[in-house]
Amino acid sequence: MGRRAAAGIGSPGRALAWTARRCLALTSPFSFLLVFAGLMLASPCRADDPVKGEATFQASGGYARLTLKLDEDVESEVTTAGSVIVIRFKRPVDIPVD
Repeated sequence: MGRRAAAGIGSPGRALAWTARRCLALTSPFSFLLVFAGLMLASPCRADDPVKGEATFQASGGYARLTLKLDEDVESEVTTAGSVIVIRFKRPVDIPVD
């Protein structure tokens, strides 16, 4: 049964490979146009672009509040050690600190 199931695969596979080679041959002006258009319209993936944000700090009555506002949700991990707060973001962020 396995031989009969696999017997019909070779012919369509070869036909598909032949068609792909024929269409993607760089000697054809049409294929050159398609490749050129694809390169011109393609935009690079920028997963590491930093997420923009802003930080504000308020202190009163012996307490402090640090507020971080980001343009997108970014996963983070917060740890404390005494009066030190460490915030680790899963993606790069761009928060100007003045």
